[in-house]
Formats: sequence, C-alpha cells, structure tokens
Amino acid sequence: MLRLTLTFLTTLTIWSTCLAQPGIDWMRMYDNNQNEQFHDVFATAGDGYVMCGRTWIDRSETSDFYLVRVNNIGQVEWQSVHVIENTYDYASSLIQADNGNILSAGRSGANVAALMTDRDGETIWFRQYRQGGCHAVIELKGGEFLLAGYTGQRGQRNGYLLCIEGDGDVLWDGEYDGHDDSDYFYTMRETEGGVVVAGWTDIPGDNSIDVWVVKVDLDGDLIWSSSHSISAVNFCTSMVSSEEGGFALAGYTNDANNGPNHQSHDMILMKINDVGELEWSERYDWGEDEGAENALCLERLADGEYILVGYQSFYQLRNLVLRARRNGQTRWQRLYEFDEEDGFGERRHNFTSVIRGHDNSILAAGTTNIFHFDEFNQDGLLMKLEPEHLQPMIIFWSPEDTLQTILPGDSLRFIVRAVDQQGDELEYLWFLGEDQIGRDTTVTVIFEELGENIVQCQVSDEDFTTSIRWHVTASEWYIDSINPDSTEITLRRGTSIDFTHHVRAVEDFDFDYRWEHFGRGGNFEFDGEDSVRYNFDLTGEHLIRAWVINEGESETIEWDVNVRSIVWWWWPHDLTISAHGDTTIAFEVFPFNEEPDSLECIWTLNDNEIGDGLSFEVNFPEVGQHIVTALVTEGVEADTVRWEIGIGERNTVPLTALQLPQTPTLFPPTPNPFNSQARISYAIHRASQLKISVHDLAGREITVLIDGYQNVGTHSITWDTNSVVAGVYIIKMEGEDFLFSQKIVCVK
Repeated sequence: MLRLTLTFLTTLTIWSTCLAQPGIDWMRMYDNNQNEQFHDVFATAGDGYVMCGRTWIDRSETSDFYLVRVNNIGQVEWQSVHVIENTYDYASSLIQADNGNILSAGRSGANVAALMTDRDGETIWFRQYRQGGCHAVIELKGGEFLLAGYTGQRGQRNGYLLCIEGDGDVLWDGEYDGHDDSDYFYTMRETEGGVVVAGWTDIPGDNSIDVWVVKVDLDGDLIWSSSHSISAVNFCTSMVSSEEGGFALAGYTNDANNGPNHQSHDMILMKINDVGELEWSERYDWGEDEGAENALCLERLADGEYILVGYQSFYQLRNLVLRARRNGQTRWQRLYEFDEEDGFGERRHNFTSVIRGHDNSILAAGTTNIFHFDEFNQDGLLMKLEPEHLQPMIIFWSPEDTLQTILPGDSLRFIVRAVDQQGDELEYLWFLGEDQIGRDTTVTVIFEELGENIVQCQVSDEDFTTSIRWHVTASEWYIDSINPDSTEITLRRGTSIDFTHHVRAVEDFDFDYRWEHFGRGGNFEFDGEDSVRYNFDLTGEHLIRAWVINEGESETIEWDVNVRSIVWWWWPHDLTISAHGDTTIAFEVFPFNEEPDSLECIWTLNDNEIGDGLSFEVNFPEVGQHIVTALVTEGVEADTVRWEIGIGERNTVPLTALQLPQTPTLFPPTPNPFNSQARISYAIHRASQLKISVHDLAGREITVLIDGYQNVGTHSITWDTNSVVAGVYIIKMEGEDFLFSQKIVCVK
C-alpha cells in the first residue's frame, strides 16, 4: 500500500553550497505496513522503474526481499514481498534482463542469494550459494549474470564473484584476495575483454583500507589488480564507465580507521584508466562541523558529468546529492533535511542508489523515517529532481556533415542556430583554428591553402558553453558525389544497382579505378570505371567498395547492401546443372523463417506441379532440357528459385559433380531467431571427419551436435535448446581443412 505522496514539500529545508541546483519534481514513499528500505533502483525497458530492498517488522531479526515497480511518475504498478525463510534476507542490487525478467541479489541468512521474478514480480526461482553476501549484479553480453560481493567470515573475507545462468545454475565462481584480510567487492562493470570489479581491501598491520579494483576475464581469471588511497581509510561503493575511457569510482575516505561512522568521513570520486592506474581523485568536504559524508552510489549523466548520492551523519542521517564535472570538480551539492511537522522522524534518512531517468532526469532511491500512529517506521523513498539549469542547445547547423573536403580556393558558408533553455541571451564566437573570425550566427570562410582546418562555433550564455566544429580538408582532388547517396542499402534478391562516383580535381588527373565485392558469394575484384552495374542474386550481407587512385593516393567509398528475400539459400546452389540420363537430384530451399503458418513451397518440373515442401527429389529419365522451379510463398510475399537441368545420354554426356557439394558449406540456421528448436543444415564435398558444435559469445562450448565421420552430400540436424538460456550463440562446423561459423539467437 502506498501511504504517503509528497509532490511539493513546502517545509522541506534544503542545505546547499552553490546556485543552479535542481529542486524536487516529486518525492514518494513506499510502505508495506512494516519497515521498508530501498537499496537499488533500475530503469526498466520502455518506461518506469523497479526498486529492491527489504521489509521487516520492527525489532525483528528476520526480513524479506522487497520489490516495487512504479511508472514514470512514481505511482505503484505492483509491489511484492518474497518470504524466503525465517532468516535475515535482503536484496542489494537488481537488473532487468533482456528477456524482461528481474534478477535481484543480496543475502539470505549467512549466504549469497539471488531471486528471479518475471516482469510482474512473480517468483520464478530463488537460490542460495556460498556463505557471504552480494552487493552488485549485472547481465553479461552473453546472457549470463555475474554477482559480486564477499565470502567468508567477518575478519577473514575475500572478494567473491559468482557467474550463473538464467536458471540460477552456477557456471563458475571465484574468491579474490586483496591483502590477506577482509576484502569486499561492491560494484562492477563489463568492459572489453572481461569485467572490472571494485570495492576495498584491509591492509594487515597498517590499520588502513584501500580502494581495490581488479579486472577478470569472462571465466573469472585475474587480469590485473590495483589499489588506491586518498587518506588512511578509503571505501569504494560504486563505479561507472567514463565517457573518456576508463572508470569513475565513488565512495568515502577517513583520515583514521575509527569505524564507518566516524565524523571525519568525506565523499570521494576517483578516475582510473583501462588498466587500473589512477588519473585523478577528488575529496569533497562540507566543512569541519558538518558531520561525515558518505557516497553510496554514482551515475554518469548524458553530458558525461557525474551524480553522487548518499547521506551525511550529523546527529541524524540526511540525504545528500552532489554533481561533479568530468574532472571531478564540484558543480553543485545539496543536503535534504526532513521536518518533523510533515511527519518525518529525526534519523535514518539516506539515498542508496541513483539513476538517470528515461527523460535524462535524476532519480534517487533510499530510505526515510516516517511518523505513523505514535511511532516511527522506515519507508522506501524515491525522489525525482527537477531539470536543472541546462546548457544552450544547438538546433540547426550547416553544412550538416561536419567532415568536409574541398579544393583550394573554395569557400564554405557556416550557419548555427541555438536556443537557451532558460531564455537567456546567447553569444556566438567563431574560430578558424585558434583565430577568432566572427561573432554572428553565420560566417563564410575561404580556404586558400592545402591541408587540414578546424572551424568551430561556441555558443554561450552566462553559465554554460556548447560548441560544434567542422573538420575541413583542402585537397587537390576528392570524391564529391556518389550514387546511391546512401551507403546503407536494403533491397530484394535479383535487383541490379548502378554504383557511380564523381571526382572534383584542380586539374585533369589520370585516375585509376578499382571495384571490390565482399560478403556472400565470395570476395573478389570486378571491372568498372567511375560507374558499374552489379546484380545481387544472393541474399545476405554484401559490401561494395570503390577505389579512386592517383599517384599513390587513394580514396574509397563503401556501400553496405543487405539483400533480403523469403529464400535465404538453396541447393544445389549452381542454377545450371548437367547430368546424364536417369539421374536423381535432391533440391532444397532454406527460407529465412520456417515457422509462419503461411509459408508454402510448390515444386514444378517443366511447368507441371510435382510436389510441395522445402525439399524434393526429382528423377530425370529423359534426355533434354528441363526446368525445376521452387515457388516459395509467405502470405502475399513470393520468391522463386529456378534450376536449368541439361540431361544427356549416359554414354555421351559425362556426369558432372554439379549436383554434389563443390565446397563445404554451413547454411544459415532456421528459424533465426528461434525458441525451442533450430534446424542446422550443411553440405560437405568429400567424406571426412566433421564436428559441429555450439558456443556462447565467450567461446565456451555449450554442446556438440556432430563429431564423427560424415558422407558427402547435404545434411540437416536439429538442435533442441530447452536446456539453454536466451542469448546469442555461435554454431561452428570444423573439418580437416576448414572452419565455418554462423550466429544464431535464442529467445525464450
């Protein structure tokens, strides 16, 4: 039950240090007739948010997982309590998986615990793992989930990582030791080549604690480890990827190890590079008499700046928000004190999580103390901040393409139009390199010399500046127009395209031209001048590349062409076949999608219907020319594959191998995406040993479909995927001298 909603807080006291700070758009409390806390908030697919934490009866030694789903203005859509056992249970972190289910993780009793619910909060499964607790969970690109926390007993804890499948089964887990004492993981991010995990580590005998960061690969093997400190005691509670590369870490620091509630705690923000080296750090001090500040969560905003939230301990806990620039310098900071006259208690108000909302707003979740019926109870808290003072917005610029090539002596006219979102007057400053060249909304530049130039327009109000820049190259020649003018093309199989390009030059150069094809059907060069016609008779991805070359200098244009059809592949793939009399040939078509009820295939021989289905065998007893046609329909769409068969006398026309596979081929699996079963077809040109296996994106082998001797010809097998989770998989076909792969997507 939602008990209290405050859309305007007239008596809320706000303590701040600088101007241009956002106010409160709305704030809501969430209650389940007990005590509630939120530990994490996640922006769900589409709109809305889901929070997790715990609920418990006052002075009780037990608590339960607590989940709440709200819409984009904080109204409850559902809330659920998950009673696991008669133990102390809570959820510290949650994520919505790609399939819409919600995974929350934390602790149950003395063990790491995870709960999977559907998008409506109904339990799918619950699991307990090793002794310890979980502070963070993410979904990996391969579809697995990774939990980070700690394992072991107090005083002898190690950082802990647990990788599980979508059904909760363990793929791998590992302990990580910082300095042979109490070590914790609190936050993580997937990155290239693995996962970066951060927390803190005790330094034995030194009475100090360092921020601790490690990188592991997707099998849990350690890649590197680093530790950093600002003062004696340093805690890392949250981490995000930085827009400049590397990672930003937030937490708090203390000059002496006097416990977590010591009054000299200050919030910290660190920036490390991709190999864990410290680039800069900032410490935020509200003042000697203002208490201890603790940052519990960090988020990166759309402009690359950072938001830190947490609490300040000063006789009571007060909610805290700080915004930092990309270099860590404070833009603004704010404390929120709740008034007893509005029904708030004196203590235990804090933010534990912050996210960027669907509209790029800032939302913070946590806990607040509410006065109910002569007693104080804790409720979950979600607050949305008003949009703050925003930088000017450039709404129009010309040339639209910011990469320009011209001839020496050419001029370009540049135009910029901007609006200020607060209605302030704007100032325009134009620069060519470091030289100022204008103060209007328009400027014309003549480029006399060969070389690279940068034209930049800065638009400013009194507080903020935004800019746009053009890179202009003055060259002796360049390609000034192409056709098709779009380099990403989608068309139907059998379509011919005219590709052309035009060159501007300061004189009549003798240009060389080269054309290349990459993709389905092979990689090869083909003839052409400044214009060619290419017929796309194969479905799939194609790349057409044009070269213009003059005295060792060259320019290229690339067109990505996606050729679609109902039919993806067919066999025999050669559409002209010669054979002797009384030969039987197996024909087959492979559509993009085999599942629709409207999919049909009709076979004809010399315009006479002979059968249906996706494959058909035809015997040719008579000498002469024959036409075999497969007409594939899907609703109102239709596609045709047509073979010309030349049958000669047995003693005069040699049997060619055209009706047999000419090269080993792994056909695209069908359907793709698929749900429970996928059909995998392949062809081999000679009898040999063959292995077909399925791997995840991390390269781990999931299952082996074939491993043994195979006869020449085309074959099909079925992969039953009831035992695998949704995700992207790679099918590999390996022989003595070849290796082919196809990507397939499993949806559940």
